[in-house]
Amino acid sequence: MTGHDTHKPASSTRVGIALVLTVLATGAVAAQELPRSGQAALLPRPDLILAEVEIPDGSSLNFRIRGTPVTLTNQAVACKSDPAPVTGHVKTVEILVDRTSIETFVNEGEVSLSACFLPAGDRLELASDQGPARIRSLRVFEIKSMWSRN
Repeated sequence: MTGHDTHKPASSTRVGIALVLTVLATGAVAAQELPRSGQAALLPRPDLILAEVEIPDGSSLNFRIRGTPVTLTNQAVACKSDPAPVTGHVKTVEILVDRTSIETFVNEGEVSLSACFLPAGDRLELASDQGPARIRSLRVFEIKSMWSRN
């Protein structure tokens, strides 16, 4: 994995009117609330996403990864599939992205999903629908290929 070692803000992305998401150089994001549908945060191309979330009943949190949605609700996760339920509430999500596949793990592996996709872009977009959702922490990493070219 590659990452940065400082905690200085790398950039700020203005979203809609009310949300400013500060991405730290480590790839971490301070706890932020995505207040309402239609507001999104854009981040660079991800290979590994680690997040702690709070999603109230009736709300959803959407990670659009290279054009493919991963949708979290308070009690389920979906990625090109029917929602898969979790016991209790969704608290953590790990998303591993390869060239044409997305592996999603919720609550430290309680639920896992695999999906193939055709990339449409190379960015990560975050948005809440049907109400607010809180991202308590977010870390985004780029993973170097083991097949490096010299």
